[in-house]
Amino acid sequence: MKFSFVELIRKISSKSWEPRVRKHFYIFLLCLGISIFIWLMIKLSSDYYANLSYKIEYTNIPVDQLLAPGADSLLSINIEAQGFKLFSLKYLRTDPTIEIDLRKKGIHKNRYTYGYYILASTLRNKLEQELKLTDESFSIYPDTLNFILEELMTKYVAVKPEINFRLRKQHQLKGEIRIQPDSILVSGIPSVLDTLSFVRTQARQLGEIDKSMSFQLGLENFSDDKKIKLGKDTVRIEIPVVKYTETSLKIPIDKPEGMNEKVKFFPAQVEVFFLVSLNDYDKIDQDMFTAGTESIKDIHGKNTLQVILTHTPNFVKVIRIKPEKVEFIILK
Repeated sequence: MKFSFVELIRKISSKSWEPRVRKHFYIFLLCLGISIFIWLMIKLSSDYYANLSYKIEYTNIPVDQLLAPGADSLLSINIEAQGFKLFSLKYLRTDPTIEIDLRKKGIHKNRYTYGYYILASTLRNKLEQELKLTDESFSIYPDTLNFILEELMTKYVAVKPEINFRLRKQHQLKGEIRIQPDSILVSGIPSVLDTLSFVRTQARQLGEIDKSMSFQLGLENFSDDKKIKLGKDTVRIEIPVVKYTETSLKIPIDKPEGMNEKVKFFPAQVEVFFLVSLNDYDKIDQDMFTAGTESIKDIHGKNTLQVILTHTPNFVKVIRIKPEKVEFIILK
């Protein structure tokens, strides 16, 4: 049978237990709590060895340089101190980060390798002040912090919109989706920037749309590891949407250019079906369309030719041509 301390407390608190028994039990709990507190005070007043780890944050990096990936990012401190102090350092410190100011002295350039270094011994005074270490004995590992500062490279890259939408029935895009600006200036270390050909926007779901839209959209967030800086944080997206209607016109078929003989087509004209926005509907004119046929230089064995539209207005979308092929005869 398993012992349940919670169940015991519940039974003692109930009226089925005599008041005298409950009183003795509460006194026992109080004494137990005082004993545990005294035991903790005795233990925490003793000296202990511990290893504490702190993240390194490099600050005040020169504006024309960038910290390359691979820099030492962790500082370990082996310390001998009272339990109270160790408990405070390990569990009560809200920001376990050590800042290293790159503008201050103590930054050395490697003589035989590429990069810079800082001797950990130069951080002792800083650690004593930040961690409030007075009589405590401690050592720092690693004894040397290595890092690389690379010169910034800049270039323009295209912006790729990450948007998803569908058009309501009888609606179409009028032209291309516009991005302003369509390219941005980015800066970063050469090893990373050489692999970057475009920047994505943040993803956005628009659902079904039936009108033009214009909105700001943020650019993707690069992690600190990629060491990329963007010249802009947002771009403007413009989606031109218009309502279309389907209509048709009958267009005569022209004789192919460079042909001296007379030719007659059957039928002599074709019907062109196309979509046009309601705003442009009144602009439509038959003279805006020109129909012809494929070349008839080699007509041996042929009795029909494919119809080709050689000119259409840029604000319409051709759906089909009826008929797609026409018969012909060459007149002598």
